[in-house]
Amino acid sequence: RSALGLGDAHCGPMKADLVPHGVVGYGLGGMTWLPGAVHQVGSIACQPGAYHWQGIAGTMIQADPANELSVVFMSQCLNALNQPELGPVGLVMQAVYQSLDDA
Repeated sequence: RSALGLGDAHCGPMKADLVPHGVVGYGLGGMTWLPGAVHQVGSIACQPGAYHWQGIAGTMIQADPANELSVVFMSQCLNALNQPELGPVGLVMQAVYQSLDDA
């Protein structure tokens, strides 16, 4: 039993699927793209297995082991979450993945 008095049966993985279509899993403060996300969301930035975190002012990271890619984008843009360029599938991330296809 844990210090909280809960048995191991109550402790699951640190991930919960909160999206109805099942394209994103959440855990450890960020999200992970699940298989099928590229087609369902319509963005090449939704690579399965890639971990994404975004801060309130637009700073974001994405670690994509399948493409051996790490992206760190630093920003201090107020209202960044409402900017089409700065979302997890925004124009910045799409440009990064498009550059991989062009190479």
